[in-house]
Amino acid sequence: MDAAIPRGADRAPVWPQGFVGSITHTDRLVAAAVAPSGAYSGLGIDVESWMSDPAAEDVIPQIDFGHELTLLTRALPVSRARAATILFSAKEALYKALAPRAGRFFGFDEAALITVIPGADSSAATGSAELTLELQNDLCPTLPRGLRVGAQVAWDDQGVESLVVTPPEALTEGPVSPS
Repeated sequence: MDAAIPRGADRAPVWPQGFVGSITHTDRLVAAAVAPSGAYSGLGIDVESWMSDPAAEDVIPQIDFGHELTLLTRALPVSRARAATILFSAKEALYKALAPRAGRFFGFDEAALITVIPGADSSAATGSAELTLELQNDLCPTLPRGLRVGAQVAWDDQGVESLVVTPPEALTEGPVSPS
């Protein structure tokens, strides 16, 4: 299929009918992912370079709502700044996956990190984890408070990459656990 991908009023890509997708970029990487909407109800990707300690401390009040960084730093062998970058990236990927369905902007405070499962052989330098984010508010009738969505994260010495995919039934049959 050959199709233009225009931007909507919110600057997000407007995918062709029958498709979901996401784009992301940093100074080191540009990526896009697209899938048939029959396979997924939402798709979000994000890539971030590691935040410096001062940048992370500036961002933390906007992304962490009590326990999330503690949960990450206890489960993963990463610094506070790297945990903040991972949390930011996972929530950004969640936003990209769910915002088209929600039909509105929602903030990082509307999803809370509730579980972290480290990947095998994860270290401070490289690793992966499976995160579970839980909606704290109703975003729309098919994205209710309490809905749980999995996020896959992977990191290396340059930064972190995050992926959130929701199967079609995720928006009609209740909570979704990460797979």
